[in-house]
Amino acid sequence: ILIYNKKAIGVEFVRDGQKQEVLARREVILSAGTIGSAHILMLSGIGPREHLQNMKTKAWQSIGATLVRNDAPGNCDDSIFDSDKYWKCIGRHFLGSATHIVGTCRIGSAHNSSAVVDPRLRVIGIENLRVADASIMRNIPSGEPNAPTMMIGEKAADIIKQDNGGHYSHNYKGKHSRNNQRRYVKYTKQLMRYY
Repeated sequence: ILIYNKKAIGVEFVRDGQKQEVLARREVILSAGTIGSAHILMLSGIGPREHLQNMKTKAWQSIGATLVRNDAPGNCDDSIFDSDKYWKCIGRHFLGSATHIVGTCRIGSAHNSSAVVDPRLRVIGIENLRVADASIMRNIPSGEPNAPTMMIGEKAADIIKQDNGGHYSHNYKGKHSRNNQRRYVKYTKQLMRYY
């Protein structure tokens, strides 16, 4: 994410081996999933200072920050530290995940130290940047997170339209649409509990 004066102005990415930039007309919407969104924010220099100091972003390179190797005996000894081969080996042998990971970019008020986004999904402290995926959930839902995650996308679309002069409206028609509307309202109320 390209940031200038605490304002997201676009994104930078690599395509076909070429670094490219795309500038945003209004704002940047980050929706890379629970792991990806937090990762992209940290690569952009947004996140916990202590953790960022151990990362190789341009900002931290400018102050001479370095990675510290914690040796893991066995599996990755033959890899050169910090090489692609080393990190692939570490990922293959030492990383795991649990199901239904959420909460890496938690929602909350600007006064909550664990919050990354505010109730309108804006990244706290950075203008024109929102996160809209399961990473904003404060707690793991008791059931499958698929429906609440879709609801976050729907709610994000409504918030973005409202903030940009659009109108909040849905065209629900027929029996199935009414059932979907009831589910939407139910999940919206569940998420609103966490605001």
